[in-house]
Formats: sequence, C-alpha cells, structure tokens
Amino acid sequence: MPTQASPGLSVLKAHLEANGYEIEIKYWNIFFFRLQKDFFLLGNHVLTAEGSDLLKLFPFLNYLAHKSKDRATIEKIKSSILSMQPQFQSKGNRFLEHYLSECSDRVEELLDAEIAKMNVPQYLYIGLSGQFQQWVFGNILVERIKLKHPSIVVVIGGLPARETATSILRNFSAYDYALWGEGEHSLLWLTRMLDPEEGEVDIRTVPNLAYRNRQAIETTIGRNLYVNLDSQPIPDFRDYFCQLRSAHIQVPVYLPVEGSRGCHWRKCRFCFLNAGYKYRQKSPLNIVNEIKTQIREYNVHTIAFLDNDVIGMNAYRFDTLLNLLIEYRKENPKFRIKLAEVITSELNAEVVKKMWLAGFHTVQIGYESPSASILKKIDKKNTFASNLLFIKWATIYGIKIAGLNVIKNLPEETTEDIYEAINNLRFLRFSLHKGQCEHNDSLLAINKLSRYFNQIESDGRLDDWNSSLLESFFPTAYMDDRYSLLECVRLKYDTTWDSFFKIEKFYGNNPHTYSLVTDGDTIYYTEYRNGSQISQSLFGKDSLEWQILQAANDSVSTLDQIVARTNCLDKASLTSTIVDLKDSGLLYSNNTLDELVTIIDTSLVK
Repeated sequence: MPTQASPGLSVLKAHLEANGYEIEIKYWNIFFFRLQKDFFLLGNHVLTAEGSDLLKLFPFLNYLAHKSKDRATIEKIKSSILSMQPQFQSKGNRFLEHYLSECSDRVEELLDAEIAKMNVPQYLYIGLSGQFQQWVFGNILVERIKLKHPSIVVVIGGLPARETATSILRNFSAYDYALWGEGEHSLLWLTRMLDPEEGEVDIRTVPNLAYRNRQAIETTIGRNLYVNLDSQPIPDFRDYFCQLRSAHIQVPVYLPVEGSRGCHWRKCRFCFLNAGYKYRQKSPLNIVNEIKTQIREYNVHTIAFLDNDVIGMNAYRFDTLLNLLIEYRKENPKFRIKLAEVITSELNAEVVKKMWLAGFHTVQIGYESPSASILKKIDKKNTFASNLLFIKWATIYGIKIAGLNVIKNLPEETTEDIYEAINNLRFLRFSLHKGQCEHNDSLLAINKLSRYFNQIESDGRLDDWNSSLLESFFPTAYMDDRYSLLECVRLKYDTTWDSFFKIEKFYGNNPHTYSLVTDGDTIYYTEYRNGSQISQSLFGKDSLEWQILQAANDSVSTLDQIVARTNCLDKASLTSTIVDLKDSGLLYSNNTLDELVTIIDTSLVK
C-alpha cells in the first residue's frame, strides 16, 4: 500500500537538486496500486495480510512466468491464489488461465503506455532502488524501457555490498551501473560522470560502483563517504503527493522521518540489515523542525520514524527529543507517531509515559525471542527483562507493540531455550492480546552478508538453508547466486516451538486482567481470566513481598537495588521471597537475579 513517500529516493532527490540537477520520482506502486489490489480480488490480503510484500508482487511474478512460458510457476501462482480465494475454483480452469494471461498482458500494456508518456531521450539516466526486492519489478520495468530506448543509462542503487551489486549486473543485463552503500556521494559523482556538461570524469573516482567494461563487470574502490545528516536538505515528498492526488487513491498516509541512520549496536549476530551504513544522528531540534516543516507542507499529521532505534546511544538526547515532541503535540493535538523502533535496554516507566505523551502509537522493540538465554547468545542489547518492562508499561499507556518476532532456527538455539521461552509466556499474560500484542513466527534468514553464512557453509549445512519463498515463484533459471540477492531459510525447525505458539494462542484468546483493592493495611490482589476470578492473594503494605514488587515496578532492577530499596539485609530471605513471587507469576527474574521486573503495576495502590 503506497502509504508513504520513498524515504531513500526522497533524500536523494533533495540532495541532487541541491547540487543543481532536476529530479522526478515516479511512484510505480501508486501507478499499479489498483491492478495489485484487484488481482483476483486480493485487495484485503494485499493491504493487511502478513506476507503482503510477496502478494503485491504476484501480478509481476505472473508476468515473468507467462513471458517465460513457465507452466510450473504459473500453476504455483494459481494454486497460491486459490488458497486465499478458493471461490474462484468454481469458475473452472479456463477462466483462471485466461485471467492470468490477461493480467500478464495488462501489465505490459500499462507499462508500455506509461513509458510512451515519459520523455526518456531527455533523461541523463533512470535510477531505481534495489532495496527490499524492488529489483524484481525493476527488472521488468527497465527491460521494457530498454526495448524502446536501448541507449538510456539505467542505474540501480541502495544495495548493501559490492557482491550484491556485481550479482545484479551479472544476472540482469538491462542495468548499466549498480551502487552499494549510502547513496548521496556515489550517486552525485556518478551523475557528474554521466553529465556531458561536467567534462570528462574518470569512472574509477566514483565510489562504490559496479559497472560493465565490455564483457566484464568491474568495481571501483569501496570508500566510506558519509553525509552529515544535520546539514542535508529536508527530503522532498512533492512527487509522491502529486501522483497520489492524480491517481485519486484514498489511503492512510504518513510522513517518514529519518532521525538517525545505521545501527549504533551492530552486534546482533542474526542481523545484516545495516550493511553499508554508518551510524549517526540528527539533533533533536533538527528532527522536530523537519517534522513541523513537512506537516505544514503536506498537511499530514502522522509520522513514522525510520531509525533502527529512535533512542540511540544517548538517553539524554532522547529525553530532549521527547520533550520537544511533547511541546509540539500541545500545539498540534492531531500529531501522532505511527511507528518507531526502540532498543528497550535501560528504559523505565517514566520514559514510556513520555513516549505516550509525545504521541507514540505503535512501537517495535527488536524483540527476536522471549528466551533470555537466546538473546544473550545472539548478542542483543536488550534482554527479556527489559522487553518485558517496556511491554508492561506500553500496555498500560495504550501503546501498541509491533514486530514481536520469534526467530526459529538460530544456530545457538537449544530445546532448553525454547522451554524457557514457553515458561516466560506467563509473565506476558496481561499484555498478550490478538491484534494488539502478539508474537510473530519467523525463521532465521541468511545470505552472504549474514554472520552465520560462513559458519553454515563450512559445516556443510548450506543445502539445509536453501529455501526462498520469493525465488520459488521465479521462472526456471531466472537468476543464479541466490545467496547474494535473496534471503534463504531452513524450513525444518524444532517443533517444540509449536507448543510455544499454542500456549500463546491461549493467552491471546483468553484475556487476563487483575485488580488491586486496599482495606486498611491489606492489599487484595485478584486475577481474572475472561472476566472470571481465577486466583486471589493478600499482601500487607509493609510486607517484604509487597516491598519487592514495589521496588521492581518502574524499572529493571538488580538484587542489590532491591536490597537498598527494601532495607532487607537478609539476602537469603530476600532471595527466597523473590523465588516465591516468581513462582506466583507476579515477578520475573532471570536465573542470576540481576534482572527483576514486577508484572503488575503496584503504583495503583496509594
């Protein structure tokens, strides 16, 4: 769904125009929106279903299959569509075949008609983004363009590494140049090289470039040149809004905001998303000024932060940003933050409250696993305790949690880790609600950029990690070198995870709530499932149990901090009470008792 302007292309447009070049961004997702939505009436699936990125490609994968006359792939596409829209089976096979064939022809007709409207001979070059498999549609587009205008130069960028760039050129002949890494410097230098008014520029001076030299593919020296984010022009979204209006498409729209680029942690063993990027941040004042400017320009009051972690390395900086956003929201009550990602390490209840006041609606927390041991093995900065604390307070303040991905098949994973994940579900029972906060089942994906790739290859297990859903819909021999261009998974996994998701489904379908009622110095804790009481406990306000629960209420706490806050110097008694509270499901603690989190909100008792 074309709900936002392209962040990367909008940044590059502003950068190149600041250097004297005129740029227009063509939003093909807007152009083909209705065709994608109407394809076998898949609209609701395309707009809302998990895996919708693949569904959006179905009309184009169908086109590739028909152009290649690949019957096996056509049959696979047909059966996949019928699995979602089985009512079409009653129309018979002839109807299905005719529909798919007509759709393939329609893609080509629409492309050719739109290309005919473009003043291609006047272009210096045509550029496309290769991020997030956009090259799949890009391949079709540039082949049709080259058919009509064989001399036009085509550049693809946004690629993560040299090997990806060379693989793109090796597999797809319509591309002339491929850029990897951040694009501002390399694309500007390539533009100047292609510009006849600039005089002769040596191609070898263009950083991070793969190009064709007769029959060979060569690359320039990879140089890490990075722009200062604070000194860059504000991204230009005009083309997006102009084309959205012209297409008369009514979709919820939000403004992408880049508060930082890259990842400051860069240690997570499973992740390769930030290859080619250097971490740096914009100042909080510049971020908020950019938000205000864009909202005034486009009259859209919803934003989404693109940062891998909107908090970053500096908690003070994030606090400054929150204060500025809170003040702006007082000026503009319609302002809200549709999505942001945070690393939960070192957060507390006060920070989550300020996020709510600042307008955060949905937050992704880089979760990856409900097992503390797995998170430690894969070098995550956050822990299960820090994730749990954030989820608790986000639930209290009505902030939706997105992206609770549970990665299966991590090489470090053991069945004991999965047992721990199952046991930890209990501590999430007050937050797990279908559509609001739920785990997403995912398999570890690898490619040549993955830290795991060499290990898996050297162990002779690469054949196990050879499944790519996207590749399975490509025509036969469409491309080679899947590990450079695609992400591959191992389909076989430890089925103990099935028990995890069955238990989670129980919590999601049976809401758990609680109440705290005081009578003098006695606190009555009552727990409910589907509104019916299932347990009740009594605590004295001065009891050690209640003091511990209060001490670990607002932040992840260590045993020493609990000692200091409760003034209980008898560590044996304290440890025994902590174990009892954990067994009762009211307090989470890791095995070493250096991370404790209360599951309920003790501040409800005054």
